[in-house]
Amino acid sequence: MQNFLRYFSPFTQTRLILSAWYTFILSLILIAFSIALSITYNNDVTRIVLQQDFGNHVPRTLSRTELRLVLAQVRALRYTSRLDIIVIDIITIFIGGALSFFLAGKTLKPIQKSLVSQKVFIADASHELKSPVTVIQSACEVALRSSTKSKEDYKQVLITVHEQSLRIGKLINDLLSLSVLDAGSTKELKPCSLSSIAQKEIENMQPIAIKDKIILKTNIESDVNILGDTDSLQKLIIILLDNALKFTPAKGKVNLTVTQKPLPSLTVSDTGMGIALQKQKDIFKRFYQADDSHAGKGAGLGLSIAEAIMQMHKGRITLESWPGKGSTFTCIFPKYQI
Repeated sequence: MQNFLRYFSPFTQTRLILSAWYTFILSLILIAFSIALSITYNNDVTRIVLQQDFGNHVPRTLSRTELRLVLAQVRALRYTSRLDIIVIDIITIFIGGALSFFLAGKTLKPIQKSLVSQKVFIADASHELKSPVTVIQSACEVALRSSTKSKEDYKQVLITVHEQSLRIGKLINDLLSLSVLDAGSTKELKPCSLSSIAQKEIENMQPIAIKDKIILKTNIESDVNILGDTDSLQKLIIILLDNALKFTPAKGKVNLTVTQKPLPSLTVSDTGMGIALQKQKDIFKRFYQADDSHAGKGAGLGLSIAEAIMQMHKGRITLESWPGKGSTFTCIFPKYQI
């Protein structure tokens, strides 16, 4: 069995083993029912034959010829019935085996998808961590090998190490956030003011907007309340604003809107470079970066975290974007009545 299975992939091996177990259980059930049916049927065979031969007037004693004839008919009928049961069982087992293989594939499909996703995730995370580590190692090696480095040169090495360590730290925090959300950690959602949370984060992001010479505007309705987790909502708003500011050029505009109707929603729009249509379907994938020119400024995990936060709040996040005109991310939450 092991020699046979080694020619297949681990997923197919597991599928075949699971199918075999399904078929084995089905066979046991069929055998049990067949034996019970055969026993029940055998008890009635003689009566059926006698009724066929003599109707309702069966004689009390049979002649030898009649007895031999009845016994021959009983044996033939029992043989035929057993043969029919065996044929039906074989056909049922073949059909059941095919259905077992199909159902095993359906059962294992989410697991296979999860394993593939996990492998890709680990490979991407390793790649993202490798880049800053390589930069740190290279900077340190150059500094250690040279005996003519000035104080400013060493300072520049420390700046490089600090920048890359911050990048590693942010990546680790993002990975931890995703792992918590993936694990289905159910935070208690409590009544909170989306308006107040958004206003606070706008105030925190205002200095960055001023530094980058970007106009940060708001249109926040008062008393927009939802069931939510304050920390997660703060992270969501920071991710969306940070993305908008990052991809909007100087003198551009970023607008944050919070509205109550028709459903509580949070919208962040910008006048940045926008996202090409063919890239929009992948924008929420992990480690995906639509703009290669900004590679290194992030790991491409922000929007994945944003989507996971919205799923935790039983809401949804959508994107509308036009290349050269900007992007609009809209987060729609379930209606909440106080």
